[in-house]
Amino acid sequence: MRILISSLIIIFLTAFSLAIEISPEKPQIFNGYPIKSMAISTNPQTTVNFAEYMPYMQQDNEFYLSYMVDDIGSLMNSGYVQDINVNISANEESAVDITFNIKLNPMVRYIELSNMTILNQNIIKSKLYNKLNTPLNYAYISSDIQIIESAYHDQGYVLAKVTNVFFIKSVNSLIFNVDEGLVDNIVLSGAGQLNPMIILRELNMQPGKVFNINLVNEDKDIIFRSGYFSQVSMPKVAPSYVNPGKVDILYEVQQRKINNLQLGLEQLQNSKLSLALSLKLPNFRNSGEGLYFKGQGIIESYFKEYSYYVKYSDPWFTGRKLPLNLMVWHQINDEIVNNLATVRVQRIGGEANLEPYFFKQVKTIVGYRNEAVSDVAGVYSPYQKNSLKLTLLSDTTNDYNNPLSGSKTTIEMEKGNNLFNLINFGGIDFSRYTFEHSVYYNLYKKDVLAIRFSTGFMQFNTQSQIFEQDKFLIGGAYSLRGYPESYANLANAIIGNKKILLNVEYRVFLTEWLQGAIFIDGGIATDNDLQLDKLKWGKGVGIRILTPLAPLRFDFAIGDNNQFLLHFGLGQLF
Repeated sequence: MRILISSLIIIFLTAFSLAIEISPEKPQIFNGYPIKSMAISTNPQTTVNFAEYMPYMQQDNEFYLSYMVDDIGSLMNSGYVQDINVNISANEESAVDITFNIKLNPMVRYIELSNMTILNQNIIKSKLYNKLNTPLNYAYISSDIQIIESAYHDQGYVLAKVTNVFFIKSVNSLIFNVDEGLVDNIVLSGAGQLNPMIILRELNMQPGKVFNINLVNEDKDIIFRSGYFSQVSMPKVAPSYVNPGKVDILYEVQQRKINNLQLGLEQLQNSKLSLALSLKLPNFRNSGEGLYFKGQGIIESYFKEYSYYVKYSDPWFTGRKLPLNLMVWHQINDEIVNNLATVRVQRIGGEANLEPYFFKQVKTIVGYRNEAVSDVAGVYSPYQKNSLKLTLLSDTTNDYNNPLSGSKTTIEMEKGNNLFNLINFGGIDFSRYTFEHSVYYNLYKKDVLAIRFSTGFMQFNTQSQIFEQDKFLIGGAYSLRGYPESYANLANAIIGNKKILLNVEYRVFLTEWLQGAIFIDGGIATDNDLQLDKLKWGKGVGIRILTPLAPLRFDFAIGDNNQFLLHFGLGQLF
């Protein structure tokens, strides 16, 4: 007779309406009888050892109803069992023979992770406790849910969850329904009249993508580095009112006055005064395109000598994420020629470069440069520079202005006149290669040991006199501290076709806005072979005043000649 024992109600609920049939109807009449034989009948294909779940119903043990109930509960908790039929019979020796007929749950033929789009389903399925071609196990469901959700959460998809699980008997399919946490909208509150698309198109997170906390944190930095905002809040996540089941991401931003016009006097490196005008329009058409102009005229020549520089940038050239930069310039500067004399040099040129997206972690820049170089006085022969450039940049630092950890690497190659003798575009024949690597170690709190190594090599296959700007320069606030700027300074010039430079700094925060540093620099530039014993060394201490724009840097340095110099710069040296 099929009955449901009242003492098994809790187990019954746990086992999803499991049916128990026990014969005879009142098995407690055998309490105290020894168990002569104990048999378990189940699907012969199963590999599950159910005897392990039944510590009391064993041969030679005494039978008690409460013990049998415990064993039945253990079988049910195994998760494999659908029905249990127990037959108890007494024999001539005042003992009982017991048979457990166990009906297993259906075999799992298919496992489906419904709505999973961003993770590898096969990898996740291989980690589940429920396996193909084994009986369905309800007890494993909660563990399998945790495995699925942890796989998402470990990769930053923190909103992903398993919403329901069901088994379709007709096709023996175990189905986990996954809600990955799709993004419906991204809002910049406080952006004013700024076209939000010029920011949103740069972000990792986009409407329709799965929410990822790691990418959202990166997006916060992207928004701030765009230069349009002085403050960017931590992102807030809220359910979408338009599309239930999805989420909105909200950033509170404070707009920055980005257009800039400046007019003033500047002292040039040759100590002459110039009247300078600069104009910055980083978003002049409200589409992300930037325009920058700087012009200056030397007062002492009654503005007959003038220079200008114009740059146009489009971060989404042709409507794709393909940054385009166009530059043109006209410059007149004092430059050293062949370490012999200082002359007035005119440079008129232009450059175009693109930043194709080849690698996620490496920025690639390819460009073409054209420049006409001439001596204003006409003493030295003019020359033309036509070259192709390739630059690779990798940056894993955590802060542009004040990195505490990570590294930066730059590799640049420039070839003038021809490309491997396949294409000839005229001008002087030269090759230029540079390599620079910086690394940052966070040693204590915000203390940082920063190290930069830079080297370069140039080769000219021309008879022309080469002017200073076309070689490597060492010395001054941005390279080798403790030595004067070598630019247009014949007495202190450190110039050459080869260079090597090492900078080591230990930076310590004194307050939230003030940082101290001790440093040592070593470097040399020469046309001859690089020799380490010829390196020039500088050392000293410095302070950095942290501002919202960039750190103001003051370095007090001493070189090999014990000359004391104060260097001033904007931003960290590296």
